[in-house]
Amino acid sequence: FIGFDDGQGEKVMNIITKMDKRVGQNGKFSGGYGTLLPDSFNTFDGVYQLSGRWNYSNKKGNLTLTGGSNNVNQQNSSSMDMFRGGGGGPRGGGFFGKMAGNNTLHSFGANYSGNLSPKLKVSASYYFNQTINNTISHSNKELFGDINPNQTRFEEADNNSDRDNSNHRFNLNVEYTIDSMNSIIYRQNFNLQNNDQNSLDQSIKYNIPESPMEQTLKESINNSTGYNLYG
Repeated sequence: FIGFDDGQGEKVMNIITKMDKRVGQNGKFSGGYGTLLPDSFNTFDGVYQLSGRWNYSNKKGNLTLTGGSNNVNQQNSSSMDMFRGGGGGPRGGGFFGKMAGNNTLHSFGANYSGNLSPKLKVSASYYFNQTINNTISHSNKELFGDINPNQTRFEEADNNSDRDNSNHRFNLNVEYTIDSMNSIIYRQNFNLQNNDQNSLDQSIKYNIPESPMEQTLKESINNSTGYNLYG
């Protein structure tokens, strides 16, 4: 279009259907629910998984909606993560890896592509993804003779951390044909991410439980927001 290689070249297979065959819809939906075995408090936790996809087509364009939600650590799809795993400053890209703990994930996506008029083509997409993570850990150490050969020392540590990561992605491509020799193309991309993290760490060291040698309590709260805008 612009006369030189802009790095966006690609090979495509263009399948053109008859006009009267470009109308219809289809979809696929699934879901499940259950309960985990009771824990030490004799309580049951409900688990679920939902996912769906719906597609609608007519002579002018195509609309696709997708979504999903679950609390069984099932990643709905790859989501852009502009922050480091520890919640630091923004970075250029990357993807959320599998995390420890209990994860609840929600996602929604919409994509449209079509001809609004003989000269105007539009394609747009929006995607939302949220991951809520909760991790609880406990460690108990018994150390023999590290300070006094005749005395045992104990160390206990607990950690409770929560992370709520959400991101929005929007893409727009508009092509307007003025005449056989002139066209206008406009592209817009926008990414927005918010990351909230908090953690509570407690530890205790003792020879005798009634008289601890050292106790620590640490609370950390972090909130990060980042965005990328291109047009």
